[in-house]
Amino acid sequence: MKSNLAILSSDQKSIDFIKKNKLSSTLNLYANSSRNIEVAQIFAETHNFKKYYGAYEDLIRDKGVDFVLNFLPSGIKFEYIYLCLKNNIKVITDYPIVSNSNDLKYYNKLINSKLIE
Repeated sequence: MKSNLAILSSDQKSIDFIKKNKLSSTLNLYANSSRNIEVAQIFAETHNFKKYYGAYEDLIRDKGVDFVLNFLPSGIKFEYIYLCLKNNIKVITDYPIVSNSNDLKYYNKLINSKLIE
């Protein structure tokens, strides 16, 4: 059974990455999100995603999401990677994933707490 892939940013860069790495052959194109629900809906219909959301947090709360592709800008990327990891969602991202040492400390703390569970 294929795992479900969701993307946090409804943009061409995400689709190009999915196609280049042939992710749709191993993962279901499950959901996408955008800050604008109309943009998310058009993107979902164009690229055959099953669901769409007008808020990143709503997508992260969806229990059907197994993997999230996060190509958000560096300034907000950490917040959503952190939420995904906290909700046991695997994250695929580009770089950089942190922009300062505080973000890195939070990642380390979260990862270490998950390893102990």
